[in-house]
Amino acid sequence: MIAYARGVLDMAVPLAEGASHRDATGYELAGDSLRVSLAGGRSVGLARPVQFAGFQGEASAPSVLLFASNGLHLELRIDRAHAIGRDDPAGIADLVLESAITTIMDARTRWRRWTPTTRWASIATGSA
Repeated sequence: MIAYARGVLDMAVPLAEGASHRDATGYELAGDSLRVSLAGGRSVGLARPVQFAGFQGEASAPSVLLFASNGLHLELRIDRAHAIGRDDPAGIADLVLESAITTIMDARTRWRRWTPTTRWASIATGSA
């Protein structure tokens, strides 16, 4: 599961110098910049530093990292005590993705006698 999440991070929030989140062994803040420690001892930042939106926890060992990609957010949860995080080299326990669900309701259709709320309820239940 975490291997897949690291691939998602590589696509949505790529690292600088062609590095991969798959090789990350730790995340920390250096000033306002995120630094990612890699296997082999090298450290890199994000390819697009503006994607780093915030963090929770200590700068040297954040518990949550927030990224922005295409107007949506990704929340990387780091917890080395978690059942999943304890087996991951960087302590990654979860990746939470914000989803965009946009629905355009047009109440000017043949169902004029129904309110938009009634119409939405009938569509949602399959009775429309």
